[in-house]
Amino acid sequence: MATLGVAIRQNPGIAVQYTENALMQRYQRTTALSYLHTFHLIQEIDACCRTKRFEDVHDKLYILEDALGKMGLSERLVRLVKQLNALDIDDGMGGSMLELKAQRAEKMCKNIVDVWTTEVLLVPRC
Repeated sequence: MATLGVAIRQNPGIAVQYTENALMQRYQRTTALSYLHTFHLIQEIDACCRTKRFEDVHDKLYILEDALGKMGLSERLVRLVKQLNALDIDDGMGGSMLELKAQRAEKMCKNIVDVWTTEVLLVPRC
């Protein structure tokens, strides 16, 4: 689980390839592609949080929340996504408050990756 989180940050291409292979082995093609879509969104959100590009995060979080809800994933994962979206990272305050929120957002992204990995890759729902 931690390996995927590290790969997302250090080698995103390998993370995608690993995830795609694992999903295709565990699920039917349509389901695997839906999960892969959520993984891509999570990866994009994580990259935005780490590079402090928050302008695109909220739209991606709404799309992710909707996709996770439609797929019937746990309320825990959906709740983490909602909490990150509610953080309102770039609220115009700037300075140390922005930095604190950015750190919190990065930590929350890591939690989302870990929960997604546990629920989708480690505990198949075929």
